[in-house]
Amino acid sequence: MIVRNWLIMGAVALGPTMAAVGQDTAPAMPAIDVWGDFPRVDAGRPFKPLDGAWPSRVRIDDAAGMGVIVPVMTPILRPEGRRVGMQFPTRLIAEVPDAAVLLGDRAFRVLTEGAGAFVVRAEPAPEGTPVPRRQQNLAAETFRFVSGQPIEPDVVRIERTWFAYFPPVAGSQAGAESPVLAGVVLLMPGMFGTPETVLDGLSRSLRGRGLGVLRMIAQPGRFTERLDLTLNPGEALPTLVAGAAREFDSREAECAYAAEEAWKYLAKVKPETAGVPRVIVGFSAGAITLPTVVARTPGMYAAAVAVGGGCHWWLLNEKSNYRTMIDAINVTWTTPPADADLHAAREAYLDASVLDPFNTSQVLRGMPVVMIQGASDLAVPSPLGDCLWERAGKPERWMVEGGHEVLFMQLSGYYERIGAWVTARVEEAAAMKHPQEAK
Repeated sequence: MIVRNWLIMGAVALGPTMAAVGQDTAPAMPAIDVWGDFPRVDAGRPFKPLDGAWPSRVRIDDAAGMGVIVPVMTPILRPEGRRVGMQFPTRLIAEVPDAAVLLGDRAFRVLTEGAGAFVVRAEPAPEGTPVPRRQQNLAAETFRFVSGQPIEPDVVRIERTWFAYFPPVAGSQAGAESPVLAGVVLLMPGMFGTPETVLDGLSRSLRGRGLGVLRMIAQPGRFTERLDLTLNPGEALPTLVAGAAREFDSREAECAYAAEEAWKYLAKVKPETAGVPRVIVGFSAGAITLPTVVARTPGMYAAAVAVGGGCHWWLLNEKSNYRTMIDAINVTWTTPPADADLHAAREAYLDASVLDPFNTSQVLRGMPVVMIQGASDLAVPSPLGDCLWERAGKPERWMVEGGHEVLFMQLSGYYERIGAWVTARVEEAAAMKHPQEAK
């Protein structure tokens, strides 16, 4: 969950210290217990099976995926996103081109993304007019995934997720006009597609290593759509919280559906990407959703890198210092809740949710994974990063002295280190697939 104002919560440390650890390592800074009263989460809870956990979407036919891909066929400026300020009334399918591609001539009305959603748009590139580099769309392919959720017998709410594909560049392969594609990295951003400059920098670094980069430009449009929930202490908490858990799960699932269909489309338009190793990298919100994206297509990814991630969306929404700024899930208690009520709501959420990374992290166990985490992160609270790390089987972890902003401010100094780790995993995956060629 990143914002453009890096210092919104204040930096704890600005030093460039990052430690690679296989086991948890305390940061080399004065020990200040900032988490003493943070709610404890039982990282040893049994995992739930994932079969049957995936929410439905409107399908074109039985053979179709969870939505459709709409390619951008004309020159455009770099896609940009904005928050939606209101809920629009339902519209005819013919009034929404993406809905027409998804639903054809069916007798539905369409509900587009509503208040709080983050919608990506791309303006046509002007002909014969120089475009500033910041606005240029340099992607080899730009496309969006469109899905539909049935909410009434004759109403479908649609949602869009945008992607861009960037092939490798010569980089370190000096003089090579067409670098050999070693692998492809799915790069998933923080909230609202941020931090763009860090995403751009890591993308360039990875491409210079012979890797293609498939960028999710922002999370699915409804990922931050406003949801209001009123709770009454002591009454029907499991039922009400279970409804919210289904919404959280649906938002997680949409990220996974979008990534799944994006890979299928990329393999069709860029066949060279179909047979090479794939790696997934997530920043902040992208790191939180990473386990669920992996869980949708087990075995697809050779490795994963999660930067600033965590688990337990309910508690994250309750405790993150970005909560009011993002303003996506608003929980109101009719009377001030006691600690027992807060605990009951948190437990009810974990009882109901299946696709929270708290549960989907089971797919990361035994997989090459590195987690990069701030020791005093208040945006994605560090205890929830610790919990994700434990649930994922305590993989390799690099700790940064500081909070969420410091983590990403320093990340440019670790592009090479991240790139080297990813390259090694790609080479290992390729060697396992083609052992004779690796000799």
